[in-house]
Amino acid sequence: MLPNRQTAQVSLAFLIASAITLGMLILTLVLVGQSFRGMEQAKLTAAEATARQLATSVDDRINAITQPPSTALAVLRHDPLTGATNLDERLDRLPVLADILSSSPIVSAIYAGFGDGDFFLFRTLSSSGAVQFPDAPTGSHFLLQSLEREGEQRVGVWRFYDTGLNLIEHRVLESYDYDPRKRPWYQAAQSVSELQLSAPYVFFTTQETGLTLSQRASAQPSTVLGIDVTVNDLGAQLAQLRQTPGSQLAIINDQGQLLASSEFEQEAGAVIQTARLQETERGVGGFTAEGRDWYGVAVALDALPDESLSIVIAIPSDELLAEVWAALARQTLIAGAIALLLLVIGWFMGRQVGKPLEQLTDRVSQLSRFRFDTKVRSESHIREASQLSIALDEMAHTIRSFQNISTVLNRGQDLNQLLQDILEQIVSIVGQKRGAIYLFNIHDHKLELTVNGGLEIPKALRSIPPAADDNELIRILRSHIPGH
Repeated sequence: MLPNRQTAQVSLAFLIASAITLGMLILTLVLVGQSFRGMEQAKLTAAEATARQLATSVDDRINAITQPPSTALAVLRHDPLTGATNLDERLDRLPVLADILSSSPIVSAIYAGFGDGDFFLFRTLSSSGAVQFPDAPTGSHFLLQSLEREGEQRVGVWRFYDTGLNLIEHRVLESYDYDPRKRPWYQAAQSVSELQLSAPYVFFTTQETGLTLSQRASAQPSTVLGIDVTVNDLGAQLAQLRQTPGSQLAIINDQGQLLASSEFEQEAGAVIQTARLQETERGVGGFTAEGRDWYGVAVALDALPDESLSIVIAIPSDELLAEVWAALARQTLIAGAIALLLLVIGWFMGRQVGKPLEQLTDRVSQLSRFRFDTKVRSESHIREASQLSIALDEMAHTIRSFQNISTVLNRGQDLNQLLQDILEQIVSIVGQKRGAIYLFNIHDHKLELTVNGGLEIPKALRSIPPAADDNELIRILRSHIPGH
C-alpha cells in the first residue's frame, strides 16, 4: 500500500495576510481605475471647454482684424482717389494711404483698380516683422506699384519712398503685366455695392496669408478699392494659447486649407488634418498620427461664416494626461504603502490565530502519545482558539479520569473504598461536586445505596424491574431523587 501523501500546506498567518492584502489590492485597482477614468474625462472636458473658449477668442480676433480695414475702405470709396484719371492726381492721395498703413500693422497694402485697366497699389515694405523686398533701396519704407499708360501700352513702375514719403528710387518693370479687372477681388466688388471679403489665401507678392476686402467706389462704379489684411499674427496668438508644449493649433477651412497655425507652416500637417476629421458633436476624440497618440477637436468659427472656418486643436495624449498619470502614480504609491502596512497587520493577526493553534497542535500530539497529564489549555484572545483549548483540556481531563478509574479497578481490594474512588473520578469527569452510587440487588429487585457523597437521598429504591433499560432507570431515579 502506498503511504498517504500530505498535500502542500500554507501557513494560516500567510493565508490571512495574503487575503487582506489581495482584497486591498483589488479594491485599490478598482478605485485607482475609476479615479483615472474620472480624471481623464475631466481633462478631456476641460480641453473641449478650452477649445470652445479659444474659438470665441479667435472669432473676436478675426472680427478685430476685419473691422478697422472695413471702416477705412468705407471712407476711401468716397475719396478723390477713385475719380483720379492720371498718376499725378493719384500721387496726391499718398499721405492718406500712408496714414492708413501706418495706423494698422495688419494692413499690408491698399490699392485701386480702374475701369480702364490702370492699377495703383501702395504698401509697406515690411509686415509681420519680415522684410518682403530684400532688393529695396536702403531707407525704403513704402512701395508704390502702379501701371502707367504710355500711349496704348501700360508700363509697370515701382516707386520706393521713405517714411516721409520722399521718393528714393523709380524703377520701371517692363515685364509687369497685370490687369486688375481680371482679378477675383475686382469682379466680386463690381457686381454689388456691399463690402466683399475674400477667402483666406497666400498673397502672391509677399507670400503672406491674409484676406482681401474690396468695395466699389461710390461715385465711380468702375473703380474698385481693395485692402490686403495679413493674419500672420493669428499664428503667433495660437502659439501662445497652446495648452501643452507639443500642442498644435490651426485655423483651416472645410477643404483643409490653412489660414493660421501655431507651427507657422504653410500647409496643415497630418496631425491637424486628422484632428479636423473629429466630429464636433463627439467632442474631444483620440487618434494616432506620426507615431504618437493624440486628442483632437475641431470647433467651427462664427467669423467669416461663408468660408466655413474651424479651429483645430491637437494635444499629445502623454502631455494632456501628464498630471493624471502623476496623480495616478501618487495614488499607486500610497496604495502600495497601505498594502504593505496591511500585509504586516495581516501577518500579525494571522500569528495571533496561528500561534495558539500551533500550541494546541503540539499538545494534542502529546495526548496522542498518552500523556494525559499535560495541560492542553492555551491562552489566546481569539475566542474560537480559546474555546477549542478549553474543550481539549476537558477532554484530556476526562480521559485522565477514566484512566484513573481503570487503575483503581485493577488495584482495588476493598469494594467500598473502590466504589468511593470510582465515585470521586466520575464526579470529576461530569464536572460536579457530589454524587452517589447505587448497586442493583438482582434478588430483591432493588437499588441499594452503597456510596454517598453528601446527598440526602433514599438508601434503597425497590420494585426495580430486572429488564429495565437505562431510560427506565433514569425515570425511576428522578422520581425519587431531586437534582441533576
